[in-house]
Amino acid sequence: MSASDISAAAPAVPSEASLLNPANFVTRFSAAEPDNRCVRRLHALLVQLDPHAAFSGQAEWLEDLSAWLRQRGRVPGRQRGTSNATARLILLLDALELLPEQLSALRVVVARSFELSDGVRLFTDTGLPTHQAVFTEAMGRLSKLILPEPPVEGDLARLLFRLLPNQHAVAWFESLPPALSRRLLSALAVPSGAGLEPLRASMRDAAVLLAVRVSANGLADEVRRRLSRSSAALRDSPFLALPKLVRVWVTGEKGAGSSEVQCRECIAACRRGTREVVATLDETGVSVDLVYRLELINRQLDRLYALVTVLSAEPIAGAPARLLSTLVRGGVRDRSLAELFRANSKLLAQRVIERAGHGGEHYVTRTRDEQHEMVTSAGGGGALTAFSVFLKFVMGWAGLPPLIDGIANALNYATGFVAMQMLGFTLATKQPAMTAATLAGAIKETTTGLETPEAADLGPLVEQVARAFRSQLAAVVGNLGMVIPGAILLNLGVYLLTGGWLLELDQAVKVVHKHHPFGSATIPYAMLTGVFLWAASIAGGTMENWFVVNKLHEAIASSRGLRSLVGSERSARFARFLLNNISGFGGSVSLGVFLGLSPVLGLLVGIPIEVRHVTFATGQLTFAGLTLGPERVLEADCLWSLAAIGVIGLCNFGVSFSLALFVALRAREVGALAQFGLFRAVLRRFRQAPLDFFRAPKGEGATVHPQP
Repeated sequence: MSASDISAAAPAVPSEASLLNPANFVTRFSAAEPDNRCVRRLHALLVQLDPHAAFSGQAEWLEDLSAWLRQRGRVPGRQRGTSNATARLILLLDALELLPEQLSALRVVVARSFELSDGVRLFTDTGLPTHQAVFTEAMGRLSKLILPEPPVEGDLARLLFRLLPNQHAVAWFESLPPALSRRLLSALAVPSGAGLEPLRASMRDAAVLLAVRVSANGLADEVRRRLSRSSAALRDSPFLALPKLVRVWVTGEKGAGSSEVQCRECIAACRRGTREVVATLDETGVSVDLVYRLELINRQLDRLYALVTVLSAEPIAGAPARLLSTLVRGGVRDRSLAELFRANSKLLAQRVIERAGHGGEHYVTRTRDEQHEMVTSAGGGGALTAFSVFLKFVMGWAGLPPLIDGIANALNYATGFVAMQMLGFTLATKQPAMTAATLAGAIKETTTGLETPEAADLGPLVEQVARAFRSQLAAVVGNLGMVIPGAILLNLGVYLLTGGWLLELDQAVKVVHKHHPFGSATIPYAMLTGVFLWAASIAGGTMENWFVVNKLHEAIASSRGLRSLVGSERSARFARFLLNNISGFGGSVSLGVFLGLSPVLGLLVGIPIEVRHVTFATGQLTFAGLTLGPERVLEADCLWSLAAIGVIGLCNFGVSFSLALFVALRAREVGALAQFGLFRAVLRRFRQAPLDFFRAPKGEGATVHPQP
């Protein structure tokens, strides 16, 4: 057979024009599935590509192509283990290799994207908060989620988001195999060398703009006042020097005395300044806007440092790729409300929790004498609780409207809790949130800087857990040990005055039935009460933080009216008193409001809500038991209700302690390994010396146990 015969017999390679024919295109890439939507949609996109169209139309075409990559549906030739989007990308690249004109047109579109788009906003705003207040930023992000996106109009940041609009698309882009990434970049002919100069110019402008923004935020009054406590004068502030150093370096002014090294050193000095501000927050308090501003400064410094690294005369290998990854992830993060609040709530939560646990050490006993003092203090709390229960039943006689009755109960509870604080008494259920915050701080201090929990000396930490447990137990014993005799004495007083018990028979029966652990919703109500106990501790910490942030103790001490009325010394003492007790007052009043008004709120929304507090429940059952008499108290329903006291206590303590410890650990970024290591050490200690969790030693340091 001749060469001409062989040539005639071989299948002809279709020309580009013939391949763009719909039938030929489908036959070439999906012969087995002529109606495959994936292939037909790709053909339509390639036909619509016009290198001479307006840039807005080309941007819309790029967005349509990106959407096609993310669509579902069968892809011809897809290999097992290959994602749907990756298979579509391979199909696109295969088609472009056979269509040189379409490939050239795509490269023109990409080149015009870099040439006609402004990249300054891409580097200054993408992935960074853009407003000066957290709630303004939140409203801006919410509007972006609800309203449609405007046209690209030469904005590279907006184009990037349209191409990679969600976290899934970003994760897929970052997970592309290196060989496929190189093939994609080669096909797109992404500009390099002199072709990247417009983009590098945008980077330089962005670096200057970021430096100015960092300076403005760092010199804001709420930051500058805190920074001036530990730093030099304003004229020496790194925030003041940063814009000039960056501007001189990026513009290359001769003899101006600025270099890349100086820019990096100034950025590092600004970071140290923000850490100094954070270090003063225990003394000065923290606000939502301050936390937002500190987070914004740190994020802007990170971006500025990345730009300086990329623009360096000797850039670090991989720096451009890391910057690109940051930008594509930032484009998605810009739309996320959850990310905004997560990033800005961590420091605020930590400070509020520390305020909530400000007196946590007071509730942890070390010696047997301190444990006895805790029982005595809790006994006083139990006696006051019995009186609060008595007042609750007395107010029930009045038949007040639900809202008025709820307000009266809230005042009753809040007054009782505040009285306990003023008299130095203890309510056991208020302890868990405080001791949990203290314990979380101890875990953080013990494990900070260690690679594994096993590397830490957990002995002192386990001892802290044992102290907290036996302190809780002592408080419970004191509360319950006095609420019962207190209720009995009050009921006897009523009997002597009126000739009858405080509760009628039907009221007593109702009290017993509503505390039955299985015949009522006692368990979920007790768990809800645990949530209220935790929320009250957070409210107390928030109140103290607000008090400190606004310097109300200083304002009260220096108040001219108060000084003229009681004198300067008494004004100062009163201010110190409020500063030391405002957290307790806030928590006590909040808990009273939660316990008193939550049933009214449930009535308004049609959801039955009641509270089950272990000490109050014990007092109520004591009043009911005296009315029922010894014979009926021994009946099954009454015995089940008495047994429910332990269940209520476990729910109250367990829920409030768990919530407080969980939030405190998250706020302090204590890892799961550290928590698990502590849990194992505590179990080991309990097996070795179980009495340590119930009885304190006679003197501090009297009992020494081996390292668990």
